[in-house]
Amino acid sequence: MPNDLAEIEIYMTKHPERGPRLYVKAKGNRLRVSRSLSVAEAVAIWRGEFPESLGDMMTEAQYRGFREELWFYADMYLQHLGAEIDLSQ
Repeated sequence: MPNDLAEIEIYMTKHPERGPRLYVKAKGNRLRVSRSLSVAEAVAIWRGEFPESLGDMMTEAQYRGFREELWFYADMYLQHLGAEIDLSQ
């Protein structure tokens, strides 16, 4: 469980053939993790939930500190996906 998380970087890429991708980079003194998020993880963040798959990057308490920024990018990512997903479930 990471305990030295200092910052996260969230960004979205748009590829003409593969579509948008959402990435999260976590940085700390001994921590360097970068990964793309799945649609299910983005939906969980959008709903205010902590995706357990982020456990290798941050604790749930650390997640709460970055929740607004994560929510913003998850929302933007889901808007780009548009009609491809159903958020009502």
